[in-house]
Amino acid sequence: MKTLSLSNLKNSPIFQLSLSSKELFHSNFLFWVFSKYKDESSLILSSFLGHDPGRLKIYKVTREEANKDLTVYFKDFNNKTSRLIIENKVKSIPTYNQLLRYTSVDLSDFYLLLSLSRPSFAVNNRISITEFGREWSYINYNELATLLSEIVPLIKVKSSYDGNIIEDYIQLAISLDQIATKINNDVYNYYNENNIIINELKEIRLHDFFLKQRHNHLSGEIANNIQKELPHVSFVAAKKWHLANKRDIFVDSGFTNGTGISEIKYVITEKNNNPVILGIQVQGMHFRLFIESDTSISLGIANRLYKEKLWFNFSKIVTENIAFKEEYPLPGKNNKQFNTYSQTFFYRSVKLNECGNEQLINVFTHYFKYILDNESDILKAINSN
Repeated sequence: MKTLSLSNLKNSPIFQLSLSSKELFHSNFLFWVFSKYKDESSLILSSFLGHDPGRLKIYKVTREEANKDLTVYFKDFNNKTSRLIIENKVKSIPTYNQLLRYTSVDLSDFYLLLSLSRPSFAVNNRISITEFGREWSYINYNELATLLSEIVPLIKVKSSYDGNIIEDYIQLAISLDQIATKINNDVYNYYNENNIIINELKEIRLHDFFLKQRHNHLSGEIANNIQKELPHVSFVAAKKWHLANKRDIFVDSGFTNGTGISEIKYVITEKNNNPVILGIQVQGMHFRLFIESDTSISLGIANRLYKEKLWFNFSKIVTENIAFKEEYPLPGKNNKQFNTYSQTFFYRSVKLNECGNEQLINVFTHYFKYILDNESDILKAINSN
């Protein structure tokens, strides 16, 4: 991946300045452009409010207003006001729930997601927020570069220096977008120390973006594959375990301790007014089967299901050579059966071999099907604990 894109970023002073805080940098830079050059920016932003260029004029731009990255205020010829709310995502992954929180029924509000990573829930550059009957527009950084290029000549008339800075930023945006589109990979080998892509992205401190994007994509493909094979299954938005309801099914992705996470959770029942979750998770090169519930019952349920061989069986993934045979935690003097987070999340795991994403997706689907096929026996064991 020693490409022109990577070389451009390494040599770009604008990119080097952005490294301290990528998303703040980009939002701050766009705030400077839109607020200093309101008339010119009106020409490229008014279309996101459904108006032809020149019909609306920017009169105010704010940063972090009610936690929104950018809010651009417009007036038309009759002084009727409207605003464009812009959410900017560079290294982090867009989530539907965040966009939902920023959406209202106010018809004078319009919405634009600017993101280096295309959200899985965008359709033809539009995102429907069904709860409010509203839509967000979506553009990537290459499209942002195209828009800014349209107004650079106008800005240069006023300030050649500012125009040159914006041109440098345009090249930065194009390079970032090129990298984002090239890092798709069908092989789950992101944590291999010899992974060329990861090692090169580490040089420009973008490897965490790559891992977040890949795990977000993997989670989406897991959900798609399950719904393809089990059309009756429906998913709810991801949530914290203690807020989940019986029969909730959700997929999620995350990033912690330098590694990405993809997972699916199924709330199989409630016990003592607490949700009981069976889940499948990959983090880094470890594949996990887990139980998640309240501290008072989680370990007991895990022990019961393990003893009755109803959960924590890795024969499928080992037999297909997707993972190594050795299970964790390793046998020890204390006869520890599970690793845990916060005494609510108990798991056993195996270490993944290098495998195709499709293989991993099929394994997730297999274990999810297993839960549904053996639900009555699993529930019997849980309720007898």
